[in-house]
Amino acid sequence: MFNALALTDTRLQYDGRVRRAEDSVRLDWSGCGITLRVQGGAVRVRLHAEETGGQGSPCCKVLVDGAPTVTFAVTAASQWYMLAQDLPRDRVTTVRLIKVSEPQFGAAWLDGVQTTAEVLPAAPQPARKMLFIGDSITCGYGVYSAIEDPFSTDTEDITATYAWLLADRFDAQRHILSASGYGVATSNGGSTTDGLMPPVIPFVQFNANGEGEQWDTAAFTPDVVVVNLATNDAAAQSPADRLQNGIAAMLMDLRKTYPAAPIVWLYGAMVLWMEDTVRDTVTAFAATDGNTHYLPIVPVTREEMGSVGHPNAKGQRRIADDLEAPLSEILNW
Repeated sequence: MFNALALTDTRLQYDGRVRRAEDSVRLDWSGCGITLRVQGGAVRVRLHAEETGGQGSPCCKVLVDGAPTVTFAVTAASQWYMLAQDLPRDRVTTVRLIKVSEPQFGAAWLDGVQTTAEVLPAAPQPARKMLFIGDSITCGYGVYSAIEDPFSTDTEDITATYAWLLADRFDAQRHILSASGYGVATSNGGSTTDGLMPPVIPFVQFNANGEGEQWDTAAFTPDVVVVNLATNDAAAQSPADRLQNGIAAMLMDLRKTYPAAPIVWLYGAMVLWMEDTVRDTVTAFAATDGNTHYLPIVPVTREEMGSVGHPNAKGQRRIADDLEAPLSEILNW
């Protein structure tokens, strides 16, 4: 017989930037979700999704003891999804639900958790914390597709990205704030008012208008802030001075919010347009800040490309490989 677990139960560990609630929890940002430690039995969750149009529904992945078991699209109608069953009673099993698609293509709402298992206290979280801020590259846009394939949410997977892989390698908690097409000062579509990442960073949930409940930064104090932005600004042919001003303003805001954390700005995974502008602006800020760093990314090759030239799973792994050593040196990890 399944027993309900309150969504505010402390044994239910929330991952990523979410807000606990009694009735329903919105899983919005890529990589957010829940983790539960159990012995024996089965675990299921009740979910519903916002309808998102022609590019697919929000997608979630299940990990059991760290191994992926199933990925599924969440329907608009609330229903139960089995995460794991017939689990062994003689040992502890960790069951994890992760929202692997980005917030622009809909949120998944957690309406309930039920289990037939014995639920154990949540395990201690890793001491290290990493905050990633990015665009479609960080979202894992098209990681499971070929370059000529159209995008759909079932080809997007945050757990295949450089950000997720690096956090695993450094044994760190991660918060990932990213949205496809978003820029620093100019969106991919050329807007200077919409589709910008800086205005949405301060909020609990993704909101294209930069509105909503303010995130309590004390709830997650990162040891490093990794930014991978400006690809969309370059694609939209942003004037150099606009991009310079946008990067400088964003760096100042991040430093004010996170005074002790190293800030690492990445650029180059897809294009090298405006690389000089990005690099020179970041290094100029670093000259007076002392705890800001610029790391170039070697652009992906054709065999490393997924949909619309985005890094595929192979490309994302290579980027993680390239960044691991320089990040380790900066962070002394």
